[in-house]
Amino acid sequence: IQFKVSAGRCTRGAFVQLLPIEQSLREKLKCDYILVVDTEGIHSHETAYKRDNEIATFVIGLADVTIVNIKGEVAVHMEDILQTAVHAFLRMKRVKLNPSVLFVHQNVSSLTAKNKGAEGRRSFFSKLDEMTCNAAKLEDCEEMYKSFRDMVSFDPETDIYFFPSLWKGDPPMAPVNPGYSERVQELKTRVLKLMETKNASRSISKFITHMSDVWEAVLCENFVFSFKNSLELSAYMALETEIKKWSWNLQKQLLEWEQRTKNCIDSAEQCEVIKLEGTCTGEATKIWSGWFRSTEEEMEEFFKVSEHKDYLSQWKCSTQTRLL
Repeated sequence: IQFKVSAGRCTRGAFVQLLPIEQSLREKLKCDYILVVDTEGIHSHETAYKRDNEIATFVIGLADVTIVNIKGEVAVHMEDILQTAVHAFLRMKRVKLNPSVLFVHQNVSSLTAKNKGAEGRRSFFSKLDEMTCNAAKLEDCEEMYKSFRDMVSFDPETDIYFFPSLWKGDPPMAPVNPGYSERVQELKTRVLKLMETKNASRSISKFITHMSDVWEAVLCENFVFSFKNSLELSAYMALETEIKKWSWNLQKQLLEWEQRTKNCIDSAEQCEVIKLEGTCTGEATKIWSGWFRSTEEEMEEFFKVSEHKDYLSQWKCSTQTRLL
């Protein structure tokens, strides 16, 4: 496979390449070619997370198998992106998706990773399960999706690979590390096994149709991609619920005031109507002042004690401007 590489992020968008399959494997895999898609780097300082979310969701949704290439053991930035991708998948009801994800950690020996990284990986996937549940709850399908693996095919025991350094020693004279080649062969075997079990071969025309469906669905989910992860989205939805409640409280009081005022005017003598004007205006002002004070207190309390308070702080000023 030959894709453009450089020290920085060089790919813009996605590049594709068709790989012909050996004749001996064609009948087993039920296809003649494998389409490989290479995307621009995720979590680059040159791009916002909205673009990262769109690209990751599109590629994971498009592919039968996605290989997430990570430098070192830490994959914290992938947590947010995978959360958003899963939430988007839940909303893409008309696109039939069955993605699989493999994680490849570069420059990490298997022994080091197994000894030091087990707890971190458990925490990582535990958070993904929690985020999937939150996303499913927001989309009213929590009974169907209770974990990350209910949405994306993934096995922590077989789908995480640790690649040692490519060179055994210091380049340029160092030989290729045989351990690296062994891990590559293991990954290749796993990818072919997944292709065989998925039986996901399709014609070029069907693939183009599927790609178009996935891309259109991604474009329709612009709202979801505007958030860093599903927790931030949950925080925003909770805030919107509170804003609606505060707004309705004022609207309800003013509607009641309006009805009372109308009844007074209808039953009053002509000479009394002018006197009622000042009384009714004063009552409306009192209603507004009371609502303002109580809402200001409730808002301050909400931003202080909410379980999403770390995410909510970014919208505090705009909410105050919007309401008060």
